Amino acid sequence: MLWSFLFWLFFLWSSAVVGYRWLGSDGLVSRPLTLFMTAWSAFFVGFICHLSASLHPRRRLLIGRLEPTADEWRALEPVRIGEAGSRGGLWSGCVLLGLALAAILGAVQLGLSCIGRLPGYPRPAYVFYTALLPAICVPPAVAWSARRSLKRFVRAMESGRTLQLRRRRYVIAHNVIPYCLFNAAAGLVVAFSRFMPYYLSGRPIPAHQISLHLAITAMVISLLVVGAARFKTRVDHLSPIVLTDGPARSLRARWRIGYALAAPFATYLALRLGFFLADAEQLDAQTAILLKVPVCLLLSLLTSYWAVTSVLERMEEVGLDRHPYVRFHRYLKATGRLG
Repeated sequence: MLWSFLFWLFFLWSSAVVGYRWLGSDGLVSRPLTLFMTAWSAFFVGFICHLSASLHPRRRLLIGRLEPTADEWRALEPVRIGEAGSRGGLWSGCVLLGLALAAILGAVQLGLSCIGRLPGYPRPAYVFYTALLPAICVPPAVAWSARRSLKRFVRAMESGRTLQLRRRRYVIAHNVIPYCLFNAAAGLVVAFSRFMPYYLSGRPIPAHQISLHLAITAMVISLLVVGAARFKTRVDHLSPIVLTDGPARSLRARWRIGYALAAPFATYLALRLGFFLADAEQLDAQTAILLKVPVCLLLSLLTSYWAVTSVLERMEEVGLDRHPYVRFHRYLKATGRLG
């Protein structure tokens, strides 16, 4: 948890400093903007913490690196076996925890803001609300999410029941759509912060800046989001989930890390070509902000679908014996690291 706290503190602090530079006016960020960014930071932390803290303990349990004590095993014993086949628990938990943290920290920020009645917030106060407060919530959020995830997972494993899903439903509803929606929301907030000074001043945004911003977005989605989707698919492949409609159709080209590195260059060139053909050297801020939503949706849809189907095809082709987590487990046993 210490490393999680330090990582999120650094990440949020960096984001807050950049956000302050974009949103600040006369050395201050307005009260409504500070409230919005505080709530958004809290939602982002809650969503990602729940996703990460749900998948990593399951992976560690599956490869034998997590060894609960007797008391912890008793606490994880199934209470209601019927919950083993429940659906939507991962993503609903992400959203609920994110909304809960957003509501709590938003209320805290409102309560503290009523004391000073400042017209806006300087950098230290803005960083405190949008970085330090959300980071403080990381340890309890990770602990709650990990415990909840393990309890549900142990219930499913103990019951011996499987969760049967159609392949398309698993790929689209359990992976692609959640990542698309989250990326669209995150992209809209980042674009809002980045282009707000242009919106407030009424200045147009050069096409080069818009293309560069969306190219960086493509790189983040292709590397981080696709990495999370591939990790989740590998963990799911060891879980009590059965895809009912047979093996996947063979892909002509499987996802490779090289595609993620090429995505920002392809996105930049495609946008520059589009602006050139449309004879548009600049756009108004509102159009630029709205443009990011379909770009995020399209990139997320393409990359996450491609990555998940590639992982599924690979896992089904090589079988469990060559699953990376199974091989890692065997390595740990062979080297005596599991006792």
